[in-house]
Amino acid sequence: VRGYMPIKVLSQIIEDEYLLGADHNDKEYYENFKKGQDKFTSQFDYFVGTSTGGLIALCLATGYHLLEIMEIYAHPDKYFTKYLLNKLPKVGLLGDIMWARYNHKKIHEQIDKIIDEIFKEWLDDDGKQLTAKNATLLDLHNLLNPAHKINNANIEHSRRYYGNLLEFDDKLHTTDDTRRHHVTREKVLLITAYNTTKSSITIFNTSYAEHWPYRISDVLKSTMAAPTYFEPFTIEIKKENDHFVKMNEPEVFIDGGVFANDPELTAIWAIQRQWKKMVNYRLLSIGTGCYNPQLSPNTWGGYYAWLVSGEPGLVIDTLMDATRSLTETIMNNLAKSSHIKRMKFNYKLTQPLNLDDLNFPSTFDREWDKLRDGLRDEFKDGSKDISTDGLRYGLRYGSDYKALVYFYKTYIEDSKKQIGIE
Repeated sequence: VRGYMPIKVLSQIIEDEYLLGADHNDKEYYENFKKGQDKFTSQFDYFVGTSTGGLIALCLATGYHLLEIMEIYAHPDKYFTKYLLNKLPKVGLLGDIMWARYNHKKIHEQIDKIIDEIFKEWLDDDGKQLTAKNATLLDLHNLLNPAHKINNANIEHSRRYYGNLLEFDDKLHTTDDTRRHHVTREKVLLITAYNTTKSSITIFNTSYAEHWPYRISDVLKSTMAAPTYFEPFTIEIKKENDHFVKMNEPEVFIDGGVFANDPELTAIWAIQRQWKKMVNYRLLSIGTGCYNPQLSPNTWGGYYAWLVSGEPGLVIDTLMDATRSLTETIMNNLAKSSHIKRMKFNYKLTQPLNLDDLNFPSTFDREWDKLRDGLRDEFKDGSKDISTDGLRYGLRYGSDYKALVYFYKTYIEDSKKQIGIE
């Protein structure tokens, strides 16, 4: 649900930079927004996401219309549907204890619809339509990099390049045998998930041959399998020799947020593995809101305090804030290097909110757009804010958003123009 925040912020940047003053009711607005979105995303080489961010990253990388994604996230009640017993007043808590809170069926169906739409004009090597049922990370690699298309005829040859020794290199000399693992730069999608079968983190990478056999739909459903909210997701098939086969040992995945709630550190680690020479990094990271839980020193610390009597989402917020703090500490130190410029954009929440709070999109909309009544922390309609931004106006007029726009224009848009990308 909180994925609505980065979608809203990104759409505002696109509108401000490429559609300033445009009328939302204009029949050409939708098409013009897509053109602006394409210009915006063309300036990025890597798209990285965890959990709900994995779906957003896929859509940005492939050019799926951001306004359509926003519409999906604006109505979470259509997709967050509880099992029958979880809905019953006296049984609901017991249901949450015994099994996942939500039925994943509708979210999985929506993921498949998005993938179907992305590949509606793409066929596989045998001329069959690519869909959520058969599109793999290799197919996604080819969609993102049509100039580097890998098919059945050259896949074994390509595996030698796209392994652990892969190195992207803009100054490629094909006659130099020492550079046989070098490839000119590509657009890459990274999605995190935790493999419980192997007790190992997984950073699915469209430019890594070992991950090519996985279906895109399986990867997305894995990264969105948030513990207690949805059931773990089991991947049972992979593509081998142009056919899907059952794995000898199915792999059970859960949400990548258990180790990379903020995937920024994951991103720079993966990028450094594929760009082994010193290069300039420009990282733009947009969060989904964070809350700093305050624990009482008088609590007994048992299940009751953490799960029943405490603030909404106390356990999740505490764990997420810990991983966020780790990422911030390391990234702030790395950013002292002259070749790294980063912008971490997020809002601190002033009240605890469950990750599945269905009112979050409408609440964030109010804070983003509406004028506040004087300097009070209430809007004219009486609703209270959830952010620490103390300015008189909505968040889109605040200093945080202005800083984000400045970073984008200075370190991403302008830097790309300097190397000839318009």
